[in-house]
Amino acid sequence: MSEELLKCENVRPEGRAGCIVSPVSNSAQPEKPVYSPRELAQRCGVSLKAITNWTQSRRIPGQVKIGHAWRYDRQAVERAMRSGNFLMPSPRKVCSNSNA
Repeated sequence: MSEELLKCENVRPEGRAGCIVSPVSNSAQPEKPVYSPRELAQRCGVSLKAITNWTQSRRIPGQVKIGHAWRYDRQAVERAMRSGNFLMPSPRKVCSNSNA
């Protein structure tokens, strides 16, 4: 049931509260090809501010700016999460030590 959503339906005719859980296919709600910042924050379980900071430092795979809004390629994000490499390394300045 990993690829199915669960749907709760009222099944008691006498009016008492009650639910039955039944599978619903994903075709009822097609996935968007991109996450919004808010959706990505919810998916990752972090704050919107964290997503904003990571975006500004270019650490999220598949990030793209569409107009004035940042979006995140769903396939790139999911692939990175599965591989355990969600955050790309932050760019670092290399300092050479001339005294060595």
